[in-house]
Amino acid sequence: MGMSVEDGFIFIGPGRCGTTSVENTLRKLTDGRYRTFPDLFCEHAKRKTVAEYTAQFFCWGANHSAADDILTIFGLDKKDWRLAGAARNPVHRIESLYSHTCRMLSLPTSQEHFEGWLQHTFLNTKSKLFRAHGGLRRHFEDQNSRILVDLVFSIEHAGMALEYLIPGLPAQSYRVEHLNKSEGVRYIDRIGGALKAKLDATIGEDIDFWQEIVESGGYKFYR
Repeated sequence: MGMSVEDGFIFIGPGRCGTTSVENTLRKLTDGRYRTFPDLFCEHAKRKTVAEYTAQFFCWGANHSAADDILTIFGLDKKDWRLAGAARNPVHRIESLYSHTCRMLSLPTSQEHFEGWLQHTFLNTKSKLFRAHGGLRRHFEDQNSRILVDLVFSIEHAGMALEYLIPGLPAQSYRVEHLNKSEGVRYIDRIGGALKAKLDATIGEDIDFWQEIVESGGYKFYR
């Protein structure tokens, strides 16, 4: 979602992974040195706007850009930066994205509506929403499917990740208040048939990736 040039770190935050909470804490810990990607991009390429930026790169919500895109945009060498990214159970992430989208658009939620949204929006690879949020692992990998970030963590381990990005502060500084929570309705447990098969095929790699993180204790170093 952003970086601090002065502190030498980059934070990659896929949507609905607790990233708002982490970003809020990063701003406080860096006294405002932490900046979001869209703001930095417009300064870096002065002839371009955020709209041009989002058209050039895959992300509809510019804050949720992938690590490879960010390194490319700014011409950065990975070895000069500490990189960490937030992750979440891919199934719960999709359900959270649905609830959040409906809340923002003042739409009623239901199982039937969720299944229609899943079929025609999230699983539609041409949709803006899929381009922004479809795929968890790809936020952290290069074009050869190698993980670029040093650390991937769940929101429950955000404090440890912040200590990695900004070392040397008192332990209590790294506490993260979970903001912008969505309802925890388990819609996906109730779907089946062709729709479930399509979803499984789409997020299968992300499920395996998440399982790696879970088996490592909720966070995993890749450096």
